[in-house]
Amino acid sequence: MSGGRSLAAWLVWAMLVTLHSCAPMAPAFADAHRVRDEPTVSVGPTGSAVRSREAGRALRDALSEELDVLGGVRLIRRGSARYVVHGSVTRLERHDVPGGVEVQAEVSLILADASGGAVRAMLQGRAGARGGNLRRLEEVAVQAAVRGALRPLPDSIRALR
Repeated sequence: MSGGRSLAAWLVWAMLVTLHSCAPMAPAFADAHRVRDEPTVSVGPTGSAVRSREAGRALRDALSEELDVLGGVRLIRRGSARYVVHGSVTRLERHDVPGGVEVQAEVSLILADASGGAVRAMLQGRAGARGGNLRRLEEVAVQAAVRGALRPLPDSIRALR
């Protein structure tokens, strides 16, 4: 009988040790499941309504970077995404200010179904940056405008479901 109790006690102890060691991993499994359920987006064509070729490239880079870190959506390549984000830099103005330059940027983004192209949401953002390096200021202003425009995207997509 004492051998049966020690075996039962050992089994209970082993089960508790196993549960204790696996419990910290449970959130990781939950996060992996949550990521699979997030709507997928990709970056579509981007452009610029202003006379700056770099602005269109800065917009595309900013969209990729911001969508990659934005919670509530998962950035993937275009062929298998549910939604596509298209965009344009609609305004990029430079003004001399004491100590450098100020750049103001506005972007207009469209969230569309990847298949069929139905427009699901229109987003806009604007931002400014000050400093001395004009090219870097344009990139920073466009990126900040994109970040502001994308802020409501996860809630907008959730409302579509």
